[in-house]
Parts: sequence; C-alpha cells; structure tokens
Amino acid sequence: KEAEERYRANDDKRRERALAVRFPTKAAHDAERAESVDGVKAQIKLVQERRKQLLADREQLNLEFEFYKNNPSKAPQSLQVRLATNTEELKETDDQQAALNDDVKRTNQRFDTEAQMLKQYWTPASK
Repeated sequence: KEAEERYRANDDKRRERALAVRFPTKAAHDAERAESVDGVKAQIKLVQERRKQLLADREQLNLEFEFYKNNPSKAPQSLQVRLATNTEELKETDDQQAALNDDVKRTNQRFDTEAQMLKQYWTPASK
C-alpha cells in the first residue's frame, strides 16, 4: 500500500509538472480556458438560434391549430404530428442548452482547480 501511495503521489507530481510546462504563465492558462469556454459558448449560440426558429414555427403551428381549439381531436393528423415534433424539439434544445451550460461550469471548475495547483509554478511577474 505504501508503494502504491508513493507511486500515486509521484504520478500526481508528474501531472502537475506537465501542466506547469503546458501553462508556464497564468496568461497561457487563461487563454486556454477562454478558448475552451468559447467553443462551448459557440455551441450554445447555435442551440439558442435553433430554439428561436422552433418558437417561430410554434407560433405558426398555434395559428393553424387555433381553428381546432374547441375540438383538438378534429385537427389533421399532420398538424398534430408537427405540433408534437415541435414540442419534442423544443425540449431537446432546452436539454442541450442545460448540458452545454454544465460543460461551461465544469470547464471553469477544472481550470480553477488547475490554477490553484499551478500558482506555485507561476512567478509573480507572470500573473
């Protein structure tokens, strides 16, 4: 067990030093963070644009469905299917956005943890 713990500690130190080589300054680390977060934010923007389109489609569907509001079962099957599909796609975009927001949060947490560990390697001038 002691050998295993020593190996784990040495392995952690090796990883820490590898990170210090990869990110010799806080600025380098911050740039990598920004690049990682920006990629996810670009995906979020695409999902939001898709959601706007789905909401516009939904307005049109609601207008078409207005004629059948007193008896929705009389609405054409194609209209019912389009409405159900739109509802499902809206839910999917909400789920995608939540997952992407979680990715941003996890990415920032990882970089925060790394930054705490790397502080000892960064000189005061590079902060």
